[in-house]
Amino acid sequence: LKDDSSRFQKEYFWCIDPLDGTLPFTEGQEGYSVSISLVSKNGEPILGVIYNPVSGDLYFAMKGCGGYKNEIPISLNYSKSCFTFITDRSFINSVDYESLLNKLRSVSKEKGLKNFEIII
Repeated sequence: LKDDSSRFQKEYFWCIDPLDGTLPFTEGQEGYSVSISLVSKNGEPILGVIYNPVSGDLYFAMKGCGGYKNEIPISLNYSKSCFTFITDRSFINSVDYESLLNKLRSVSKEKGLKNFEIII
């Protein structure tokens, strides 16, 4: 089916990626999942679900209700000393990669963070 962009005319739409992480999947490695989200017309995420078929872990979050892993609330640990950027392998080959890294490093420094970490 050709994308007619009609979803952007509705108040909400479902965004479904039945195989998020195609490269790891084709290589027989971990790092793929099933991802489903409900998004508002203006691009705001309302709820999301991610299922990792290898580990059996189910993550979900809903706006204003927090996030959960296997029905256990996720607690975030904010660190004022380090900015961590997590990306997949395919993005490091993007023409925008270095530009984005420079911008993130700049913002990190402006916010007073001492360290910048990249996890691929």
